Amino acid sequence: MINKPLETYFPNIVSEVKGFAIFMMDKDGVILTWNIGCELMKGYKAEEAIGNNYEMLFPDFLREKGLPENEIEIACTYGRYETENWRRPKNGELFWAHVVLTRVTDEEGNLVGYVKITQDQSEKKKFHDQLLSKIDDFKKMNTELNEFANTASHDLKAPINNIEGLALLLKAELENKLDDRHIHHIVELMHQSALKFKSVITDMGKSAQEETEHYTYQSFNDVVDEIKLLLSQDIKKTNAVFHEDYGGAPFIRYPTKHIRSILQNLITNAIKYRCPDRKPEISIRTTLEEGYTLLEVTDNGQGINEEHQQRIFSMYRRGENTNEEEGTGVGLGLVAKIVDGNHGKIEVESRNGEGSTFKIYLK
Repeated sequence: MINKPLETYFPNIVSEVKGFAIFMMDKDGVILTWNIGCELMKGYKAEEAIGNNYEMLFPDFLREKGLPENEIEIACTYGRYETENWRRPKNGELFWAHVVLTRVTDEEGNLVGYVKITQDQSEKKKFHDQLLSKIDDFKKMNTELNEFANTASHDLKAPINNIEGLALLLKAELENKLDDRHIHHIVELMHQSALKFKSVITDMGKSAQEETEHYTYQSFNDVVDEIKLLLSQDIKKTNAVFHEDYGGAPFIRYPTKHIRSILQNLITNAIKYRCPDRKPEISIRTTLEEGYTLLEVTDNGQGINEEHQQRIFSMYRRGENTNEEEGTGVGLGLVAKIVDGNHGKIEVESRNGEGSTFKIYLK
């Protein structure tokens, strides 16, 4: 038995490859060989392809641009041509291909033809296009957020400056006239709330001018305490009760104004859309889950009907149970845009009349 050199098996191996279309052609581009991968990918049987010029595999608009000749010219000059572009199979449905065309020479270096290898990259192209579309969507969302922040910041600056000035004036007037510490405490809370509100507005204005958001480490406990101070009158008026557990994830690296906006909107909604027959109870919990920091905010409020649970995350859309409350419908839409823009996701679990749980997966 005579053992053949290993390289003699190579043509047979190539002919049976299914994942790649591999064929040889002469120096003029006439197809000489045709493997199974060619038949599966391009739809032509060997007898239909062999003897024809390889330009048959190009869509008309690329042939009109002279791409087949250009490929051969580059491969002949530099020894190799590689690209990704459209190719046309027998059924005419274009597919995205990664192609390599390699020059073949004889022992004396004379050109004898070319080998072409093609791989179907349609799924990769589809994913790439979807990714570009998502990036474009995020850019549009960011523009909308900045426009909203810029408008809100501009419109709110004047009244909040007036509130701050009036609070300082009232504080000065009462300082030497009253000894009631309770009244002085209320005035001080009013002043601190005005300052905090002013800080929020300033941050909103800055966001419209910044190209990128700055990520810093935030303490959930500190952020919630700031919001509770800002909403202290509403909390006191409604006797709202908070249950907080940050043991699973005390901190997060996130833009300051974004995490504050997320929590403030959720807490505000929990108080605003409370059930009239019971005091609001708000549970806030943070944990780590599958690469995310999971923020869960649960309330015992009015709840949301199942058919309305998705639309509440659209800007200027409100749930059907909120008709008696004032509001613009911006809050949850803004939260969703912030979370999406930072590569996270938001979910809601709710039953009408029993309350809601918002799950925010933060990246």
